[in-house]
Amino acid sequence: MSTGGYSVGSKSFWVISRWSWTVNSVTWGSAEGARPKAAALEASGVKYVIRLNVARRPTITDEDGQRVELVVEPGKKVLRRNVTYLGRVKGNLAGYWAEGLDEPVWVFSNLEPEKALEIYRGRMKIEQSFRDVKGLLGLEKAMPKKLENLEKLIAFMLLAYAVGLLVGETIRDELYREKARGLLGALHPAQASA
Repeated sequence: MSTGGYSVGSKSFWVISRWSWTVNSVTWGSAEGARPKAAALEASGVKYVIRLNVARRPTITDEDGQRVELVVEPGKKVLRRNVTYLGRVKGNLAGYWAEGLDEPVWVFSNLEPEKALEIYRGRMKIEQSFRDVKGLLGLEKAMPKKLENLEKLIAFMLLAYAVGLLVGETIRDELYREKARGLLGALHPAQASA
C-alpha cells in the first residue's frame, strides 16, 4: 500500500492506493466542504468515498430530482446509484446500520455503492485500531494535524506496541517454562533438574 499527499484548494488530503487497484481512492471523515473537493477529484479522475453527516441533513436527490431520505433499519443496508449530492455532484449512495453502532453510516462516492461501503468499513477498522492503541498509551487527546506529527505518533505507537508484545511474550514464555518444568518433574524427576 502506498500513500501520497495532494491538495485541492486550501485543503490537503491523502490518497491511499493498493497494488490491485487501477485508480486512487480518497476517504474523508465527513462531508463538510466535500462538494468542491468531490468535483475537483471527479474532474481529475480520482475515486472518492465521503461519509455524510446525517445530522446536517445533506441534500441527496434521485434521477427525478426527488429528495432521497437517509433512512435504513438496523442490520440493513441501502444502495442507490445515480444520485446527486448537494445539487451538483453525481454519484452513488450507500448506507448501513451495523450491530454495535448507535446510528447508521451513509457514504457518497463515485465508486459502486458496495465498493464504497467496503472501503469505508476498512477505514473504520483502521480508525478503531488507532483509537484503541491511543487509549492504551494514554494519548486519546493527541490529534496531529501535520503529516510529520502523524507519522511520529504512529511510529511511537508501533514501537510501544512492539515493546509490549515482546514483554508479554517473554512473560508468557517464563510462565509456560515453569509449568512445563513442574509437569516434567512430576513425570520424570531426573530430567526436570537438568
